[in-house]
This record gives sequence, C-alpha cells and structure tokens, in this order.
Amino acid sequence: MKRLIVALAFLASTMHAALAADAALEAFANGDFPTAKKLWEPLAAKGDPEAENGLGQISMARWMTVAGKFQEPDDNQAVLWFRKAAEQGYAPSELALGNMYLQGRGIPRDMNLAAFWIQKAAEQELPAAEFFYSKLYESGLGVPKDPEKAKYWMDKAKPAIEAAHPGFLASHPNMLRN
Repeated sequence: MKRLIVALAFLASTMHAALAADAALEAFANGDFPTAKKLWEPLAAKGDPEAENGLGQISMARWMTVAGKFQEPDDNQAVLWFRKAAEQGYAPSELALGNMYLQGRGIPRDMNLAAFWIQKAAEQELPAAEFFYSKLYESGLGVPKDPEKAKYWMDKAKPAIEAAHPGFLASHPNMLRN
C-alpha cells in the first residue's frame, strides 16, 4: 500500500510538472513572459533543462512586467540559465550558449567555445545547430575552414529547414554557399 501511495504521489507531481511546463511554453509563445517565468522558475529550481532554457530565452528579451514596467534583457542571466541546461545535454541550450559565445553576449566572445557548444547541439541533430555548425566550417570560425564538412552539415540541416520554412533557403541562396 505504501508503494502505491508513493507511486501515485510521484505520478501526480510528474503530471503537475508536465502541465506547468506546457502552460509555460504556451504563455511564452503568446508573449506572456511574466506567466511563463512564474511557471518555469519552480521547474528550473529542480533542474528541469527545458525550464532553464525558457528562463534563458526570457532573460534575453525586453518585456513588460505585470506592473507595467519594462524588464530589460539580461544577457549574463541568460548565459547562466543556458549553461545549466547545456551542461545537462539539452540541445537548444547548447546552441543558445554557443551563440552567446559567438556574439559575446553576456560572456566574452570565444569562437572555440562557440564551436564546442554548437557542435554538441548539432550532434544531437538539432537542425538550427547543424546549420550554424555548417557556417562555422564555411567561415573557419572556431574550427578549421573545411568546405566538405560545411557541406555535410548543411546537407543534414536542409531538409528540416525546408520543411519548417518552405522556400527559405531557395530565396536566400547566399545561405547555401559552402
């Protein structure tokens, strides 16, 4: 009986966390950052990488609080959240952290660390990371310039990019230059 109670309590807490995560994602997608932040904070405190990533995204944005004041972007805070999730292997945060290093936002610009984190996300088959990794090989930023590797990673990224954004790559031929 005790096992059943423990199992039911675990199931209830897991379902509650999943519902909160879904509600936070919906609030974020609708631009309701205060609600998304409120829902993600307790999940992130428990080490949920999706919630940590969400808080990183919110930290990078300028948004209006419930009190009607603007919350300015905090790139340093974004880096902290992205790093927490990236260190757990969460691909979207690995890409985000790599881009923060690439741009020098909230962290000193470092092409080698940018390539390191973007590679980790690309190896998990995140299409945006595959695209960026291709561009790193094309330009030689953080990795040796290598047209063959650039083409390899672009070819991996293309189907998903075209599926999500039909015609985008065709209308931006400079994006395909390898």
